[in-house]
Amino acid sequence: MPGGLILEELCVGYDEADVLSGVSLAVRPGEITCILGANGAGKSTLIRAILSLTPPRGGHILHDGVEITGWPTHRIVSRGIACIPEGRKVFPKMTVRENLLIGAYADNSADAELRLDNVFNTFPRLKERLGQLAGTMSGGEQAMLSIGRGLMAAPKLLIIDEPSLGLSPLFVKENFGVIRRINETGVTVLLVEQNVKQTLAIAHRGYVLSQGKVVAAGSAAALRENAEVRAAYFGKN
Repeated sequence: MPGGLILEELCVGYDEADVLSGVSLAVRPGEITCILGANGAGKSTLIRAILSLTPPRGGHILHDGVEITGWPTHRIVSRGIACIPEGRKVFPKMTVRENLLIGAYADNSADAELRLDNVFNTFPRLKERLGQLAGTMSGGEQAMLSIGRGLMAAPKLLIIDEPSLGLSPLFVKENFGVIRRINETGVTVLLVEQNVKQTLAIAHRGYVLSQGKVVAAGSAAALRENAEVRAAYFGKN
């Protein structure tokens, strides 16, 4: 099963400051792996490094056994790595259909319409709003659109950044259920979140970042029972 990702001793920074120092982790094919951590822990920088938006200063990134460290972003995306960004980032003056089709821009095949059907099976509400401008949708609907746009790339590895951000508890629960169902279709997921309880309820395993370093790692069950993780996070999400 494709989609595996390995980071080895990754170091990333801006100007003179290191944000990530010697981060190593593995995203196993077919699983949901989560990255947990508070604001400023380095989670967003980790995603930027994987996508080569902020190239690493040191270390290695391997996708399905191929080193992709420092590759151009478009080449990384063409390998089947898609990202659903924090804050959804839909194109507000474009329709739902136009937003979705942008997700398949790198693929010139005739599969786009079939992929649209697959997205509509996951999010029937989007089919009802194909001609609606994305900027006029609710936050929950925009979250659906953002995930649907990511699925249009037919990813092997789907990176999802803070899917609960700014959403009501009802939409958070719904979106996490969707992420689980996406994974059950065979898509490997790297889920970056602060919502610890919801995340560990669907993840297979995870890592906790603090000040740019991995401070805890293990199965989701083990992290739920980890005393430091419980003290730092549970009761706050």
